[in-house]
Amino acid sequence: MLRVDGQHQAVEKAAALGRGAVEQSVHGRHQPNHPQMIGKSGGGGHRIAINAAMDQQRLRKRRPAVPYPEFEDEAWQPPAGPDADPERTALEVERGRALQAALGSITAEQRHAIVLFDVEGFDYHEIAELTGVSLGTVKSRIHRGRLALRERLADSMSLFRGDDQ
Repeated sequence: MLRVDGQHQAVEKAAALGRGAVEQSVHGRHQPNHPQMIGKSGGGGHRIAINAAMDQQRLRKRRPAVPYPEFEDEAWQPPAGPDADPERTALEVERGRALQAALGSITAEQRHAIVLFDVEGFDYHEIAELTGVSLGTVKSRIHRGRLALRERLADSMSLFRGDDQ
């Protein structure tokens, strides 16, 4: 059995399981017509022990003794996603600050129209209905607001383009 199983403790466990199975069959708990027991007057216990050892070996393959060996190494860390890049995080924070400052510097009507159109995804007609102004006024506010944002963000356009100018 040591050859089949390969580990002394596992062999002992398999032998104990085999002895338990033999005792059960002797006391009538197993079917006497079981395929492994037919024609085996005294060798059934040996076969049961071999099968128990093979079951233990299969079990170990399915469930390794150390389920996550990488967690034993304290230096190991799970792979970081793209969101964990400190340079990218800092760039996003700077973009947000610049955009908030620029949006805060244009008129409330322009900011409202731009947010409804570019962020919320409403079309011109829906914005006109929501704000209670004409279609031409909505288009004008969005256009003038974008021009004002472009002017205020001119010094920090490299944050939005991704280049180092």
